Amino acid sequence: MSCEETTKDDTEREMKRLKDRNRDRLNETAAVKVVHPAIVEVVVVVVVVVVVVIVVVVVVVVVVVVVVVVVVVVVVVIVVVVIVVVVVVGNHGLFTQDSFIVMST
Repeated sequence: MSCEETTKDDTEREMKRLKDRNRDRLNETAAVKVVHPAIVEVVVVVVVVVVVVIVVVVVVVVVVVVVVVVVVVVVVVIVVVVIVVVVVVGNHGLFTQDSFIVMST
């Protein structure tokens, strides 16, 4: 009986040791699972911030280019209008009474 009791006690101790070891492993796995989502969240936040910064920079560059193009077009239109007005006024200036006198002599 003593031998059987010792074997039974050894078996129970071994089972308890295995359960404890498995519980420790589960706790370690749970701890790793808790750490990983935090790392993933940080990476996601960094990626989102980088994407937002890139989008903002692209939008600002596009807006600046559009503003420059609009300013250039407005300046060109103003210059063309000024040239047309000067030519038309200059041509009308040819048909004044003084110019007729000069042309007729």
